[in-house]
Amino acid sequence: MKDFAVIIPCYNAAKTIGKTIQSVLNQTHQSWSIYIVDDGSTDNTLSVVESFCQENDDIHVLGQFNRGVSSARNRGLQNAKGKYFAFLDADDEWAEDRLETLAKAFLQKPEVHIIYGRVGFFQENSNEIGAVSTIKPNSLTLLDMLSENQTCTMSNVTVRATAISTIGLFDVRMSHGEDREWLLRAIHKGVQIQGINEILTFYRLSLGGLSADLEKMHKGWNETLDRLVASGAKISAKQRNQAEAVYLRYLARRALRMGAHSKQARQYVIRALGLSPTKYFENFHRGLATLIGAFASSLLPKSLNTVIFTR
Repeated sequence: MKDFAVIIPCYNAAKTIGKTIQSVLNQTHQSWSIYIVDDGSTDNTLSVVESFCQENDDIHVLGQFNRGVSSARNRGLQNAKGKYFAFLDADDEWAEDRLETLAKAFLQKPEVHIIYGRVGFFQENSNEIGAVSTIKPNSLTLLDMLSENQTCTMSNVTVRATAISTIGLFDVRMSHGEDREWLLRAIHKGVQIQGINEILTFYRLSLGGLSADLEKMHKGWNETLDRLVASGAKISAKQRNQAEAVYLRYLARRALRMGAHSKQARQYVIRALGLSPTKYFENFHRGLATLIGAFASSLLPKSLNTVIFTR
């Protein structure tokens, strides 16, 4: 059995999946198998993937009708074999020493079930990253994950295979926030999630208007919280307001970064301050920058917004 089973869900990813796969091939730790789940692509994604399969028996392809990313990840989990399951989206990439670093970390921390690292954000070339994410020094709590998804992306998440029976599969009913819901469920069930203070993952930014998606993301956040409370998690009204204030600040930053109308960012900031001004400004520099940006973003170049408001 290989150490790592790399699960790559994909849909019409012909332009990027080659670099994604290559970033796994380039790993300094070579005990891995790749499970690519094609979610009904209509472009030439499969042709790109098959060119890699012809040269490497450790790359496996699973196909299905278009059912969404949660279904694709579940298909991978149900078929993958390895000590650890590492998720990777078809437009992201990994640092060459990512799996080597994770293998050492899992051995050193047998009590930890999920490990993530820092993320570098890029647009076209992963060698030219802009902003970089941060990590929490300790295991993530429910409120940490509700406020801000410290892992940033499932491409940055690796889990012990033995923990899947405890966590369960991804909720296919959710179209927004399914990754956060899965991670929150893990924490609620006692699964420890810890970060490594190294850049291990490169996340591709996709720019464009997404006003409707932002509201869907907020709806997904509320749905996730409701499910968490229904499962028995104890979260007070004050804690909910604090977590939502930070999440709305994140949505405001995302709106500014992606070029949405500044009015939308202002609305998120105002709502966040109404819920918990103290929590909003807990990270003072981020809170202030978002507040200023929401009211002055129209005066800034779009490229500068992208850099300033990443994460």
